[in-house]
Amino acid sequence: MDSDAIMIAETKRALTNVLQDEDLYVDHQINPITIGNLSGLSFSGLPSQIDVLRQQANVHDARVISLEENIALLATNNTVQETNITSLQNRLSSLKTSLATYFLLRHHFICTFKRDKLHNASE
Repeated sequence: MDSDAIMIAETKRALTNVLQDEDLYVDHQINPITIGNLSGLSFSGLPSQIDVLRQQANVHDARVISLEENIALLATNNTVQETNITSLQNRLSSLKTSLATYFLLRHHFICTFKRDKLHNASE
């Protein structure tokens, strides 16, 4: 069956259903008088609903773009923070290794100070 034949058959079926359901009405308030069925009235508001949904989609798209930019910024900040942490860990490691040497130097200074300035050699 070609598409025209299918369309005609579906149209006949739809018209038959409307006539059998007795869903027809006459509206005298509109000039000229209009005869129709109520089943199609639910589609009358679709264009405005589609416009509202498009606007909401645009707002959501803008929000997604903003969130993606924030994620990129946070990723950059994370990289900077990781670099800072690595640098601080290296400094801490260096201080830990030089601590023993510092204590020896301090002890030598105190002993020399006591001997030379206080004239009291203890060690």
